[in-house]
Amino acid sequence: MPPDLESFTARLSAPREADWICNDPEDAAKACAQFGDLDPQNEKWGEVVFAALHGLAHFPAGPQSEELECNGALLRCVLEWLGRHRAPENTVAKCMLEAGCGPGGLLHALAPLFQEGALGLDLRLEVLRLARRLADCGEVTVPFCIEGRHFAPLHLAARSRPPASSIHFVLGDVLSPPLEAEAFPLVVAMSLLDTVVDPIFALGQLDALLSPGGLLLIGTPYSWDARVTPPGEWWSTSAMTGAEALRAALSGRNNVLPHLSYEILEQIDLPWAVPGHSRLMFRFVLDVLLARKRAE
Repeated sequence: MPPDLESFTARLSAPREADWICNDPEDAAKACAQFGDLDPQNEKWGEVVFAALHGLAHFPAGPQSEELECNGALLRCVLEWLGRHRAPENTVAKCMLEAGCGPGGLLHALAPLFQEGALGLDLRLEVLRLARRLADCGEVTVPFCIEGRHFAPLHLAARSRPPASSIHFVLGDVLSPPLEAEAFPLVVAMSLLDTVVDPIFALGQLDALLSPGGLLLIGTPYSWDARVTPPGEWWSTSAMTGAEALRAALSGRNNVLPHLSYEILEQIDLPWAVPGHSRLMFRFVLDVLLARKRAE
């Protein structure tokens, strides 16, 4: 549970009231009108816009699908890597874990590789609602912010659809995960470590969740934001890059995590794109690596 359950629950009250994930065009048109009339400073407005944008990044569709096709390179690379490096089977959990799973595109690809599928952890309720519906139904229609306060229906569809029962979701914070320690054969964190208050603590939590001998898959653009992560916690400094800092930490060369001991198996730079609206596209380069936690 979060340390301050009362404030955590209060923050979720607005998203819980939103009815925006639709099954037919008529409902989608009504939802678009509803959100277009909201104040953009309304928390509900922001949560829905965020979820739809990242839903499109995970499941490319519509006029922007061609610009988002680069995101498929990550899925193809991860599947190739996991074909070469097997996750341990004698673990407490028989499913993989993705922290900061978002709408769940990677979970759809990886769930078939594990006996009990995949578990996604995320702190945003509306993102998880979208992820759950896509896992259950394979397709949804949501209001998408075209620009400003103008919304239009956006149809999202999963290209591959494992059984819905093989994909599970948990609402929670990676800094205080409600999960068993050293349980998972594979732990994934994509575009997560530069979006938390304390990234080195978050890395320690990922390590704590991973079984000895398990695989850790991390990808990040090191896109630090002082409004989220205090500059004193940034890994990218005058002394080293974020990529160098991550590798130093995984080899036990960080004073906060001296116990970490990983063998880096694969590493590559890969593109990733997220729409800002229909006329704006954010493009990143992820530093992606796969490492194995050395068994004691």
